[in-house]
Amino acid sequence: MDEIRTFVSLPLAAQLRASMADLGKQLSENIEPATVRWTAADQIHLTLRFLGATDPGRVDEISSSLDAVASGFRSFELNLGKLGCFPNFRRPSVIWLGLEDPDGDLGNLKKHLDASLRELGWPREARVFVPHLTLGRVREKRLLRGNVIKKITNRIVATVPVESLDLMQSILKRGVAEYHLLHRANLTSD
Repeated sequence: MDEIRTFVSLPLAAQLRASMADLGKQLSENIEPATVRWTAADQIHLTLRFLGATDPGRVDEISSSLDAVASGFRSFELNLGKLGCFPNFRRPSVIWLGLEDPDGDLGNLKKHLDASLRELGWPREARVFVPHLTLGRVREKRLLRGNVIKKITNRIVATVPVESLDLMQSILKRGVAEYHLLHRANLTSD
């Protein structure tokens, strides 16, 4: 059987995803049309770990691992943060909204998730984890200066409840990803 593209994410409430998409629309008013491909509301999520090409026969094993990690954590909340760009504001490729982890709960969850995935054979990630929600991907870098984004100070004040870990499948169609839930591992509720 062919491999599937998978990742582990935190799901977001529909209302919050809609607010993020609205923020993207606000940003687009200050940016040349077609410069950025904005993320649709139903596509916005927080990726904890991209697994990549995965044997479908391992989905149950990964799901059990996520269940074990999730059972050791109570639900918690994150705060929406500031706008940012990868790799930086001078040469933006990705426009994102950061998430703040005031109590360190997300960092702790990520550490346990990574340890669990290492036991299943996924190597340690080389890059530093920056919790963010992708709002858009820059298509025409020559038309966008990151300082346009840096000047926008609209800040959505909201909390982001973290209640589960989702194992997702990503299917690329014409350059756009479709996401399908393979398994949801619920954190312990308060």
